Amino acid sequence: MIRYTTETATIFQRQLPKERTEKQKENEKNLKRGGGFNGFVSEKTAREVTRRISNLIELAPRGKRVVSFVTLTLPSTQKHDDNFIKRHLLGDFIQVIQKKYRVKNYIWKAEAQKNGNIHFHIMCDSYLPNVARVVSKRQGRINEIWNNICNRYGYLDTYKRDRLNDYKKGKLTEAQIHWHKKFNFSVPNSTDVHPLKSKTKPESYINKYIAKPEKDRRLIDGRIIGCSDQLKEVESFTENENGTKTGWDAYYSLQTMARHHPKEVKAIYIDVENRVYKGFKPPEDVHIIIEKYFYPPQLWQQYAPTSHKDQRFNHFRKTASNIYA
Repeated sequence: MIRYTTETATIFQRQLPKERTEKQKENEKNLKRGGGFNGFVSEKTAREVTRRISNLIELAPRGKRVVSFVTLTLPSTQKHDDNFIKRHLLGDFIQVIQKKYRVKNYIWKAEAQKNGNIHFHIMCDSYLPNVARVVSKRQGRINEIWNNICNRYGYLDTYKRDRLNDYKKGKLTEAQIHWHKKFNFSVPNSTDVHPLKSKTKPESYINKYIAKPEKDRRLIDGRIIGCSDQLKEVESFTENENGTKTGWDAYYSLQTMARHHPKEVKAIYIDVENRVYKGFKPPEDVHIIIEKYFYPPQLWQQYAPTSHKDQRFNHFRKTASNIYA
């Protein structure tokens, strides 16, 4: 079986051995540590997040709707617990963008900043106005929406007081003074928005923020990753490389692409003993159970068979028709 994401193809030759590796045992310890949620992202969770990111990108309607990546930060020192902020502030923000910008699929991750505040990375399937355009406090801009939500819980009042104190003590630069005076010290730049339309490898770009493990930061209390319910149900596109001509053609095309573009296409192989071979194919007497190819999406479009493209398109079109109807 071949399972695809936007930037990878994984060929499963046979099932993994039932005996657990040391790394798998450690992951299981992390999952059990401290109950249901422990602030860690296991390897299994990271793989599932990658799969959902890929499916979100595949499903997102083309045209004016593009995939957006948003970062939300608190304007001032955190005064509520993590679960309260996720439930009320993050939850309210997601409800607003669902109504105002017709967001259907989204995935988010919570993590701690160096100052200890919780903040969020969100990926969604719709165009969101860039924060750089917030120059007149017009309603509907992402920065304004998030700040309004934060203001309900006192974060803007604290922000304004802190900035005024910094101004009186001469701690602000000329540029900061100009910005704060223009908006009466009450419009923090607490969001960052990037459309992913021009990214050549959007899955890798997002994974740096959402699926990566956190180091040297406090652990978040409760759930650290979430997504829309319907995204959980979306199946990745798969083919049978042995049972169909389309699957065999795709498998042959993957190998051809890897041979012709060794610098752009990376391959790893896993044998029956769970040994990993990176960058080279092991000898023929080694029993390989998994092959995985990493490639730029545009390059695969050049090599993928037409039958593969048609089946993949139809797979996601059928799913999208139920979501975006």
